[in-house]
Amino acid sequence: MASELLNAQTSDKLLLNEKTLSDTVINDSGHESSGSLSAELPSTPEGEQKQHDAFTNTVEEKLSSSDSNETKFFRVKIAVPGGENIEVQISDGDIVQELYQMLLEKDSTCHRTCFRLYYEGNPLDQFTEIKNIPNIQDQVVFTVVEEPYNIREARTHVRHLREIVRSHDISDAANGVEFASFTCLSQITQAVDENRKSARPPLSSNSAEIRSESDCLPPYWLLPGCGEVPLKPLIPLNSNYKNNGSESLTPNSFQAIRQIYFSSFNPPPGPRKIKGDVLYLVVDCVEERRFHITCCTRGFFVNSSVGDVFKPEKSSVYGNRIYHSLFDLLSDLSPHFKKTFSQILKTRADKHIFERLPAPYQLYHWIVPLVDNKLDQMRADDQIQPFRVGFEDHMPGQIRDWNEELQTTHDMPQTTFAERLCRDRARFKVNADFLQACVRGALAVIDGSVLSINPADEPKMQMFIWNNIFLSLGFDEIGGDAAAHASYSADLAAVQAYAHIDDPKLHTCGMAVIDLRGCRIMAQSIIPGILDREQHEPIVYGSFDSGKTVLSNDVYAQLLQNSSELLKIQPHLVWNGKEGDEYVKLFSSYESKGIIGNDRRHYLMDLLRTFPPDVNFLEDAEPTEKAKALGFPRKFPHKLVYLRQELVDTFVDAKVYENRKAVNSAKNKENVENKTDGEAKNDKDVDAKPSDELKEESKVKEEKPLVIRLNPDCYSTAVKHHPDEDLEGQRKLVAEAAEFLLFNQIPQFVNDCIHLASAPADGVALTEALHNRGINMRYLGKVIEALEINKKLGYLVRIAKVELLCRSIRHIFREFIRSVEAHCIGMAVAHFLNCFIGGSEKNVLSMQDTENNNNINGNGHSTLQKKIVSGGKKKRRMGEKNNNNNSTLGNGSTPIQKSSAWTKLTQETLWKAISDESDGHYNYRIVADCCDSFIEWSDGARRSAIIRRFCAMNGVQIVLKNYQFESKSQTPFSEDDIFNLVPVVKHLNPRSQMAYNFYLNALIKMQQGFPRIGYELMQQAHSMMLSIYGPLHSDLALCLRFMARMAYAMNDYPDALAQQHRALLISERCNGIDHHETISDYINLAHFSFANLCITSSLKLFYRARHLLLLACGEDHPQIGQIDANIGVILYLLQEYDTSMRFLNNALSLYQKYGVSMKTALLTHVISRVHSCRGDFRTALTFEKETFNVYSTVFGNEHEKTVISSERLRQLTTQAVTLQKHMNEATSGLKTSKQLMPKIQIQPPTLQNIIELLNAFNNFLFWKVKIQTE
Repeated sequence: MASELLNAQTSDKLLLNEKTLSDTVINDSGHESSGSLSAELPSTPEGEQKQHDAFTNTVEEKLSSSDSNETKFFRVKIAVPGGENIEVQISDGDIVQELYQMLLEKDSTCHRTCFRLYYEGNPLDQFTEIKNIPNIQDQVVFTVVEEPYNIREARTHVRHLREIVRSHDISDAANGVEFASFTCLSQITQAVDENRKSARPPLSSNSAEIRSESDCLPPYWLLPGCGEVPLKPLIPLNSNYKNNGSESLTPNSFQAIRQIYFSSFNPPPGPRKIKGDVLYLVVDCVEERRFHITCCTRGFFVNSSVGDVFKPEKSSVYGNRIYHSLFDLLSDLSPHFKKTFSQILKTRADKHIFERLPAPYQLYHWIVPLVDNKLDQMRADDQIQPFRVGFEDHMPGQIRDWNEELQTTHDMPQTTFAERLCRDRARFKVNADFLQACVRGALAVIDGSVLSINPADEPKMQMFIWNNIFLSLGFDEIGGDAAAHASYSADLAAVQAYAHIDDPKLHTCGMAVIDLRGCRIMAQSIIPGILDREQHEPIVYGSFDSGKTVLSNDVYAQLLQNSSELLKIQPHLVWNGKEGDEYVKLFSSYESKGIIGNDRRHYLMDLLRTFPPDVNFLEDAEPTEKAKALGFPRKFPHKLVYLRQELVDTFVDAKVYENRKAVNSAKNKENVENKTDGEAKNDKDVDAKPSDELKEESKVKEEKPLVIRLNPDCYSTAVKHHPDEDLEGQRKLVAEAAEFLLFNQIPQFVNDCIHLASAPADGVALTEALHNRGINMRYLGKVIEALEINKKLGYLVRIAKVELLCRSIRHIFREFIRSVEAHCIGMAVAHFLNCFIGGSEKNVLSMQDTENNNNINGNGHSTLQKKIVSGGKKKRRMGEKNNNNNSTLGNGSTPIQKSSAWTKLTQETLWKAISDESDGHYNYRIVADCCDSFIEWSDGARRSAIIRRFCAMNGVQIVLKNYQFESKSQTPFSEDDIFNLVPVVKHLNPRSQMAYNFYLNALIKMQQGFPRIGYELMQQAHSMMLSIYGPLHSDLALCLRFMARMAYAMNDYPDALAQQHRALLISERCNGIDHHETISDYINLAHFSFANLCITSSLKLFYRARHLLLLACGEDHPQIGQIDANIGVILYLLQEYDTSMRFLNNALSLYQKYGVSMKTALLTHVISRVHSCRGDFRTALTFEKETFNVYSTVFGNEHEKTVISSERLRQLTTQAVTLQKHMNEATSGLKTSKQLMPKIQIQPPTLQNIIELLNAFNNFLFWKVKIQTE
């Protein structure tokens, strides 16, 4: 496809996005770029062709070992019962299952589920590739043959009917079930036709020719300077829902049936079962009629049952016909169903396929519409049974062995490209299913629906097994709640690091961390045999008793050598804890445990201390002198502080680079000194030495490569190190790494923000930016201090302070919500939010005591190994208070005890606790006693941004409505405003490294100036990701964004629009409707929509991006300047000069504030044009002078831009003088009425002018590069 796109047209311009093509880019949103591009990078067409030929050979070797055959396409006909023939085109690499999926998506066949495809009288297996079908050729006919029903197929058919009938319903997305999530693009603007290739109007068209296409001014609350924006437009609803007078929404139409459910007469009795009855259904139609329907092996029919009288025979009233499809039967029984079902299919067809497909992971939004709850018996069957995982209909009677599935996919062969592709696909699918089961298990544990396997122990130490998943509550004997939460996060990060190495012989467990209602639950797959052994029998490597005894194993030592090298772990000797002086060599932390399961696989677990400690937060450690000058080490709530793997890698690379630089400098200096005074002597010595001796001498002089590794146990007092270990040197190296974070990584991040190479839009983007540089969030206070030095970064200081506030209050909210009884959760959360968001203490309603229960019993952490291997020893934590252990689990109670203490919470106590928490965790005290004072202290943070971040961080969902945050007469939240508490999930990300490497190589090739190779690599990456992840995944959005920009570069605007449309839909479904990457996608889609002359859609998309960004961070942000510049330019084209000037002036003030000189000059030129169109030539002259001054300073007086600006100044001066002269003459009465207006020609902008301005404002640069055609 890439060659077709490149051969279709020849262009002398190639668009390169400077933020996308940086060599340091990982995040494709444009925020992480720090590199620069040179105009000398693109090569000649001949050079690129040579590079293309060489690289293509390499790619072909990777993609197919010996297969060089081209892909073949077949056109096949599918004969459907009823006489319809469907013609489709397929490739020989497709599988038969894709034909099944196509038939389920097609309107005429979507109601068929129980069928099989036959070819030449033989059934086709669903997983057979087309090329492997015997006698396959072009124009063959596949036949759809209806199969008999069984209980599994019948349930699948009924559920499929339910899914289609409810395809327009948003309740699943609101409730966070069935992998549904919101997408708002189709409601904001009209659907984008991806196949639109119609002729475009010429770019020379002016505003008069297109003015009729657009009349889209923004709502008043989106204008610059209008303060808080409403929340209700965040999720625009279609016409299928209406407001019933309250905040609840009721479906407006498309109710095909009232409900369908399985009859209480099930299962069929013996006499009916031998006659073919499979199950019985009850259908309530909209016409107020009820039908009892029998599903037999041949299909569906109406039986004679009435009420509670069972009559399984066919009803004589409705004939004796049997319908193979329940859809056909209901269409005959209910005219309303037949009419409505056709409307549902039409609406379903109008929706993009990405809006209908399930997402790979369940996404929970922080604010959701309140939709009326309708009768749905099938939903009830799924949700009220705590033992159900969701796979029972596909695997009846089986419980999945998650560990075996995960390890089997890990062991799959990966020698060829096809094997690696199949392995990555299987790993991703099994991990996604495992994560779904983990979340359901955690919900069941929190609800008290799972029996504990050790009910005699304290509640915080109890463990659970649910559907072959081990679940444990967070508990730490020494560090308390803070250490318990940190240990699970550290363990998960280390497992992800080992999974990234992907050693085929080293295994780790599947793992997920779920936070819900103040509890943190670790879910793990179970190692075979670990539950059947004694306390320490399974462990053959590491320590099972907190360092008292340390074991080692030759097999594990060999397995961990490679991983220790890649993770920069220093091998070290420690005492084994037994009699004598025997030391064992470890290639990981002593806390890590090697276990050989009954399946003979080698597992590595308890990896929480894999990374080196952060000495800046260990009170008994010794930081460097520079760190001590900043007040380190500092006290921290727990001792489980570690450096991130990103920092370790960056630190080691920097040390190696410095060493290599020093060695080269010393060599050069030595060569210069010895060159002059030792030439004769060296010549004589050389003549006297044989050649072999010279070679040996040269080898000795060669410097060995510097190897730097960090010891994770260097500050551990639980183990005894070998006397020969250079423990002081190892500790010094770890201290230097912590110093590197303070004096290199944080200043580099600040510098990137100053130059707008990184501009986080909210707390999530800020966290990602810091983590990518290896900066832990406990340094947030230090980051804020560094940001406050530069006045340009006021917006980022505000975002960081909001993040500081929400992270501090998260610790308080965990303790708070954990003590609340289930029936008081809504009231408690509303009261907490009122104390948090309310303006002052007198506006917060006082809460009265409603219950008198036991005190909160709270904390806990234990990994699988600590609890099982140590036998679940009962130890009281240091400093633990109010431990009342009368509660037990597994008898209907939740894992923690409840209390009514939450009613005593006041605004004063809450904000005092917030201030203390921020000082204790981040060493930066929040100076505020209410939300109003915090907004003043943070220089204008918005309540919407605060509540948005708080809800997303703590799993709180509120109802979609416009809240009165600043009301002086009432509190913002009531009990009815709290929708739900949902889990916050951290999990492993089984990314396909092979596909992601293709993506990174594509970016590199584009930066090097080889667009054809880059585009082809990106297509390969997209194709592989599509095959591995399915159509919805965040990595696919990265590829689609790149391909959209490349299509735009090649002047294929419709294709760019289609690709960006897909990227935005994927980002909304997988990341969230208000995610920072989604905002960037809206800006790009708006840009490409304008290039396709969709003016109204373009403006609506820019308005949407502005709305989302205002909710996320407020109006003071560089990206707001970019959006306002785009809106102002388009409104200028549409001759909406007054509104245009409001956006342009706001963009100008932001550009001037952040020092974007070139865009400032361009913007002042646009403002000058707008003023000239309004007839205000004096003001236009003033702004054009600013443009001229910038261009003359940057480029010089001879540059083309400076010359054009100078000519523009001359024209404006002439027009201003002419206008003033006519005004003077008119005042003096020297002119008649017909001569009052001077003849001044004002050239309106063309579409080409506007597109060039949008390209500049959206960071697109052009270099003249000829793309060679074959």
